[in-house]
Amino acid sequence: MDRNLGSAGELETQLIISARLKFMAEEESLRLCRSVIEIRRMLRGLISSTYR
Repeated sequence: MDRNLGSAGELETQLIISARLKFMAEEESLRLCRSVIEIRRMLRGLISSTYR
């Protein structure tokens, strides 16, 4: 599960870089980053519930 959190962080970084390099629209990058942030929140909740 911890790897999944790392992968989500990597994806967020790639989205930011893509927007800065104009490979994608900034609005699209922000929308996708918000989705990644929400997925990380869900992963953290799942991780914490499994370690209780």
